[in-house]
Amino acid sequence: MIQQLKEQIFFKVGKEILNRGDCEYLSRLIEIETGDYINYNTLRRFFEIEKQHCKPRTSTLDILCKYIGYLSFDHFSSFNPQIMYFNLNLRTFDILGEFNPDTVSSYFNDLNKNFNLRLNYIIQVCRYGLLSKHIKQLCSALRQMNFEQYSFSYDEIFVIGNSIGILFRKITLSKKEWKILYSDFFFNKYVFEVFVDYSSLNSYYLEYLKFKATSKQQLAFKNSLLVLRDYLNNKDLKAEELLIDMSEISDFHPILKGRILSIHLYHNEASEIPLDSIENIQLDHLYEPMVASILSSNFILYDFIQTKMSYFITDTKFRSIHYFQVYFLLKALKFYKSKHYNIAAQSLKEINMNDFRFSYKGMLSFFYYLIDYKIHTNLNSKEKAIQLSTALNYPKFNMDYIERF
Repeated sequence: MIQQLKEQIFFKVGKEILNRGDCEYLSRLIEIETGDYINYNTLRRFFEIEKQHCKPRTSTLDILCKYIGYLSFDHFSSFNPQIMYFNLNLRTFDILGEFNPDTVSSYFNDLNKNFNLRLNYIIQVCRYGLLSKHIKQLCSALRQMNFEQYSFSYDEIFVIGNSIGILFRKITLSKKEWKILYSDFFFNKYVFEVFVDYSSLNSYYLEYLKFKATSKQQLAFKNSLLVLRDYLNNKDLKAEELLIDMSEISDFHPILKGRILSIHLYHNEASEIPLDSIENIQLDHLYEPMVASILSSNFILYDFIQTKMSYFITDTKFRSIHYFQVYFLLKALKFYKSKHYNIAAQSLKEINMNDFRFSYKGMLSFFYYLIDYKIHTNLNSKEKAIQLSTALNYPKFNMDYIERF
């Protein structure tokens, strides 16, 4: 921050401060501009013209910051990072205007030392590339960024996938352009597998599910979602679709493993599902079984989920609040179906729908409004449930389903 302060002083003075004469000149400028006085020797030490190293006093820093237009050093410190982001954004927008893949990827490599800036840049590049339909150039730039060598945290991948994936519901692309995206490593790993679009299983996301899988894990992922799609479209599930070889999925990600195990819930004669056979069960294992329990109103896993969630909710280290929203919705549905309406209503009060994941929000919100309508005879919630049912366009959740629920 001190270096940035020096640079802004240089900019205002119009030259660098390199000797005693420069310090005396700056001292006079500061006094004229602010009414405060800083001795030229203090300035010599600040600009390291004098070799003696001395930490500047807060009062000195405050006066220097007043000289360049800030109230204090604290004010300068709080605002200065924004200036850096403004400048970087201007450079980014300049690059995106031309959208040359070489330049786009080169600038990304220049940001490698600042991870937050790099993450923001990736999202900006992808969103702009999609909206401007520079699909071929975008994927070329992403390949040059060589994402195979990077390891992102779950939270980072979540931000990338949802920030980019939400655009797919609004943009119109040709079949050729979609195919380019479906074939791209970055979009497969960081977008399509993260932004699992439950609202679009009959549209663009279906084409992705039908596209050739890139791995054993992705094949299992796609097949489990095709089973869900059949269920939502009132199609009979095939017995072979429900077969699970536990040894085959032992090395899968916990969320994917939970997704595969939960497809049994969509079958009318579903039996107990072996979630308890998983060693060291994590919260990620429970996410898809909770969602599947809600969509199917099948509660054979509820007691097991409730026991595990009771532990996770008290774990102050866990930060993924969207998991808890799904659990509270499942709890409300379970108690509504068992006619414990007061408990169901209390569970609904615990839900903040803004914390639903983007890709699940339409589907989960449908059930939230549906339960609220049934418990409180809330006609406004009924209307919202009908609107969501129309938007989702799945035969399973038609008007008859709403009335009979």
